[in-house]
Amino acid sequence: MQEPSPPYADDEITLKELILKLQEYWHYLWARKWYLIAAGLLMAILFVARAYFKPTTYTARLTFMVNEDEGGSLGGAAAILGQFGLGGGAASEYNLDKIVSLARSRRIVQQALFEQVEIEGQTDYLANHLIRIYEWQEEWRKDTLLQGFLFTRDSIPVFTRTESRALQIMYGQVVGNPEENINGLLSASYQEETGILSLQAKTEHEGLAIVLTEVMYDKLSRFYIQQSTEKQKVTVTNLQQRADSVEQQLKQAEYQLAQLQDNSQGFQLRRDQLQQQRLSREVQVLTILLGEVVKNLSTSEFLLKNATPFFQVVDAPLAPIKAASKSYLKQAVIGSFLGGFLLVLFFIGRKVYGEVMEGELEIYTAERVSSA
Repeated sequence: MQEPSPPYADDEITLKELILKLQEYWHYLWARKWYLIAAGLLMAILFVARAYFKPTTYTARLTFMVNEDEGGSLGGAAAILGQFGLGGGAASEYNLDKIVSLARSRRIVQQALFEQVEIEGQTDYLANHLIRIYEWQEEWRKDTLLQGFLFTRDSIPVFTRTESRALQIMYGQVVGNPEENINGLLSASYQEETGILSLQAKTEHEGLAIVLTEVMYDKLSRFYIQQSTEKQKVTVTNLQQRADSVEQQLKQAEYQLAQLQDNSQGFQLRRDQLQQQRLSREVQVLTILLGEVVKNLSTSEFLLKNATPFFQVVDAPLAPIKAASKSYLKQAVIGSFLGGFLLVLFFIGRKVYGEVMEGELEIYTAERVSSA
């Protein structure tokens, strides 16, 4: 009887064929090594040239934090206001994601763009400095609407279509547009462990990078504080108006009472006594009411001061800023590897295609011979 072949015989043959095929491809590529070296050198030169001609950039980074109160020390004062319907509700934690989103919002960015700043001795809108430094007027030369454009006013609600279009383009350049593969000049982030936020501007001008981060921080902090305390400010304003009104009524009642007493000259009719008693009661009621309103006003002002977010700069950007380094060696290594790898793929693909087509041709020829 014939002995069965071992179960691993086919695997040994397949592995042998694989090794022979790899050796075949290795010799095939080795015969074309000079082409691969030339492609790697060419691609390395292109990558180094691109890094050389790429504009130098400066990165300005401003870190800050937002101090917040947990609200525990204000529980008694909040309870007092709650008795009169003046409580502002429970204190909420500051949302770091909200601050980062606000930093990218068009409202904050456009406020920064129309801030008058000085760069290299010239005072103008920050938007116009960006247009000049990045030479966007050259890019807009073919656009009949934006040719030679500069902003002359900051009243956005009355902007023309040309001004609105320029503002939209600049907003996309500042915050970036992933759909159009545009990296923004400004970025915002925060550290989850420490809660420290940062604004980072990367521009081709050192002074512009510093000014952009500082102006954005100023507009962001002002807007956030204003929106966070708006409800408390309304409460304080209403209480102040109420206190002024009660005080005015008290003064009028006191004056009328004093005038009535002066006119009596020691002789009072019963109707005068009745009016005097009524005015005395009114003065007492208004005095008590004014005291309560003033107490609530003081408590509300105390809560407003403690509820106001406090932005504190940790590290501000300082000149001179070190320019971003250009690693020519790194670019050369990446370029040479990429060039050689692409050419290897090309040679292997061509060889595989040739083998497939040669096999198909042999099968076709054999079929024609057998049919004949």
